[in-house]
Amino acid sequence: MKKNRKRSSLKIILKSLPLLFFFFFLVGFLVYSNWQVDKKRDDLKTQIKTLEQEIMAREEKNKALKAGISRAGEADYAEEVARERLSLKKPGEETVVIVPPPKESSKPGEEPQKNFFEKVLEKLGIKF
Repeated sequence: MKKNRKRSSLKIILKSLPLLFFFFFLVGFLVYSNWQVDKKRDDLKTQIKTLEQEIMAREEKNKALKAGISRAGEADYAEEVARERLSLKKPGEETVVIVPPPKESSKPGEEPQKNFFEKVLEKLGIKF
């Protein structure tokens, strides 16, 4: 009788193993699917935020362009555009051009700094 009991409990366990594996597979699949959906939702949220910022920037630009269109008929605006964009001037006026300082401000008599490659060639005794 003990043998029959052991066999019957062993049969029950063996029959329930595939069901148990299927259950764990199903739970794992659902967890993985949920993770993928959550990841996709986060990506879409960031994309929505980026697009909203872009919309706001374009709306601001649109407002500025509409303001420019409304000013286009004014004589003062035409003169302002001609002065700024076309560098035109009225008779008798002088234009002033501001030139930025040179990028390298080396002192007279001071040798310019050498880069790494030039220093290596100098150490090797190679002149170019």
